[in-house]
Amino acid sequence: MTEQASDEAKRASLFHYTDAGGLLGILRSSNLWATELRFLNDTQEAVYALGIFTNSLTEMINPALELDHPVHNRAEAFGEVFGEYIKQVVAELGSSDMSVFATCFCEFGDLLSQWRGYGTDHGYAIEFRTDALESAVDGIANYPPSRMLMPVRYGIDAANQIVSTALHDVSQDTNLGHYGVHAHYMALRLSTLLGAIKHPGFSEEREWRVIAAFERHQLEGIQFRSSSMAIVPYIEIAFPYDSIVSVRVGPGRHVEVRQQGVQRLLRSLGYDAEVLCSDVPLRT
Repeated sequence: MTEQASDEAKRASLFHYTDAGGLLGILRSSNLWATELRFLNDTQEAVYALGIFTNSLTEMINPALELDHPVHNRAEAFGEVFGEYIKQVVAELGSSDMSVFATCFCEFGDLLSQWRGYGTDHGYAIEFRTDALESAVDGIANYPPSRMLMPVRYGIDAANQIVSTALHDVSQDTNLGHYGVHAHYMALRLSTLLGAIKHPGFSEEREWRVIAAFERHQLEGIQFRSSSMAIVPYIEIAFPYDSIVSVRVGPGRHVEVRQQGVQRLLRSLGYDAEVLCSDVPLRT
């Protein structure tokens, strides 16, 4: 697949950039690591669009006042319950009782800005079939609306578009006899969507993410690793064995030797994937 392919063709595959240790771990285990959002490198990851979400929710008026709303005939009673529902969604949105995990992909498999992040030997890009990643998402053991594979949106306008769609869903939620339960699951869903909005300065990455939001009691499988910043919580997401299309060796020293090492590793583990080398002329 070339970098000039159509948007549709590019989305047939997505690329996960990693270092040598990450590549070994992913291939040996057939698992991806999804890091808790608060522990990703960008300190704004978990809060960039939170204010937009909460402000938009608190400014919502009773949707049943609209003539075509399903419960317009009891708008006043519904409005009282709806107000409490919204308060609880806002209270739970971004709460420490919810953990959002993400693993990141890019539409491009040979991107200079990505290679620069992996030191003198500039890492590896694993090409995954998008349909296989969707299968991996389906295998995550949590509430379905709080797990997804989706493109990242950049900037305030994009955040507003996502909020608009989400608020429409909120306004159509008419079965609020147990509004606390509905509010809880809506907060989980909105927390997931928060993980797919970033500052526009990152737009070159054309990033996609597997995102999953969990309640605290669901996190029996959480694991921890060390990083230069902190002890980092993560979860493992299993992917189908035939998910990997190719592995691209980043620019740097000893490219041919690194390529041969990846080829032997893939053969030893039974993967049928091509091994490519970066075309980026990056000095080391």
